Amino acid sequence: MPIPAWDELEQFTDPDDFGCWVVVTFQAGGTRRFPALFDDPAAGIEYVKRTPMSKPASLGDYDMDTEHPRLTATLARLEGVRRRDSVLIEADGKTYGVLTSPKPDGNGFATISLALES
Repeated sequence: MPIPAWDELEQFTDPDDFGCWVVVTFQAGGTRRFPALFDDPAAGIEYVKRTPMSKPASLGDYDMDTEHPRLTATLARLEGVRRRDSVLIEADGKTYGVLTSPKPDGNGFATISLALES
């Protein structure tokens, strides 16, 4: 599916609104800095009453099907990002390891799953 010509996709990841700056460090060498959307469904989990029958962590009204942090950006920004690369979230200074290659959503965005590096 082609990217809609009428959408300026970068506006959705603007750090002045919902996005944040990230730096990808490639295992093969080099870095790339760009704006993206960062979600960590497990953050704040201590504030949610959990029971054996409770649903997965949620973000707003959307129930997440994973507890892994994830990064969403334009497909062009995530091109070349591979498993075992690392991502620094500048807003909190934490570094995450990349678990998956970018998964395109068909609208010009893609998502990668992350895990906090120790």
